[in-house]
Amino acid sequence: MRAFLLLFLIFPVLELFVFVKVSAAIGFFPALLLIIAGSALGVLVMRVAGLATALRARESLQRGELPAEDMFKGISEDEQRAFVGTLKTMLRNIRKHDF
Repeated sequence: MRAFLLLFLIFPVLELFVFVKVSAAIGFFPALLLIIAGSALGVLVMRVAGLATALRARESLQRGELPAEDMFKGISEDEQRAFVGTLKTMLRNIRKHDF
């Protein structure tokens, strides 16, 4: 847990350090445009991947199969367990409390 907290604090500082170095080398606005372009590209990739997964899930449902395998394709077993564990905890908490 301490390692995660340490990484959680170190990565933003490292990212700012790299941004300052890059902006000193190429200028602030070109560096800012690189960050914006990289973010836009990342969003585009995630949308395309999400759409492809949704289409595969729809095809699985049309065949009468559960699309769970498509949902977890590409992530490790530990991440799958963490995701399912989080959902179980959320459901358990929702059942405890009346909303």
